[in-house]
Amino acid sequence: MRLNKDQYEKLKTNARERGFGHLSSYVRFMCLDADLVTALKVEEIHQILVGERRLSRKERKLRPRVHPDAIYSK
Repeated sequence: MRLNKDQYEKLKTNARERGFGHLSSYVRFMCLDADLVTALKVEEIHQILVGERRLSRKERKLRPRVHPDAIYSK
């Protein structure tokens, strides 16, 4: 990923403000430890389950279909 000078300085400032001594540690934390993508997906799934958000036509097509006569092993 390439950053311009302003973006790089902002990233360094954010890392320093959060107590990271190295930029690589901060970037690794933001990508892996914070795990924002998973948190957003869990929130999206929750909204769908409690009825706050409806599935789009495209999302409905992506859901797996199970035959009613399917036998599940326990």
